[in-house]
Amino acid sequence: LTYSCNEKEGSLVVQENKKNIESGTSLIAGKIISFKATPKEGFSVDHWEINEKSKYEAQEEVSLKIEEDTNVVACFKAKPKTYRLTYSCNEKEGSLIVQENGKHVETGTFIEEGARLVFTATPKEGFSIDHWEINEKSRYEAQDEISLKIEKDTNVVACFKAKPKTYRLTYSCNEKEGSLIVQENKKNI
Repeated sequence: LTYSCNEKEGSLVVQENKKNIESGTSLIAGKIISFKATPKEGFSVDHWEINEKSKYEAQEEVSLKIEEDTNVVACFKAKPKTYRLTYSCNEKEGSLIVQENGKHVETGTFIEEGARLVFTATPKEGFSIDHWEINEKSRYEAQDEISLKIEKDTNVVACFKAKPKTYRLTYSCNEKEGSLIVQENKKNI
């Protein structure tokens, strides 16, 4: 039995009945051997190679019945960078939904670098979207939906505003007796 891993990325412990076994040890056929890969910070177990065949994806521990000369390699991979996403809105004025590939994302979630998220703001009756604040900077005025690529810790706020109240104005005049001009801010309406 031989085994290895890239020691810059993690470590590997191999045991029979909870006793460590050195790589290169000869074993009696049929023994059950346990393998435990421990990734270093920033890495995870990608897969195991057993006699040059890829098996057991993303498993930190595997047990094998050894029936022949066997070479086991624990393969690690670098974890992608992640960034914290927080978002909010004034829930009395509207709601905010955030999705990645059609799946809901909760505020406070860590998102992989480069992921594209869709933010959809839905104003309540009497309100409209005013703008978005992204990391305290105002952007994307009056858009109900925006898409952002995550490249750092990100805080998004959907800002609503009350719609101005409007009133119907009706007017008329008897044109035989005179004329009527109606203006708002010195413009005829």
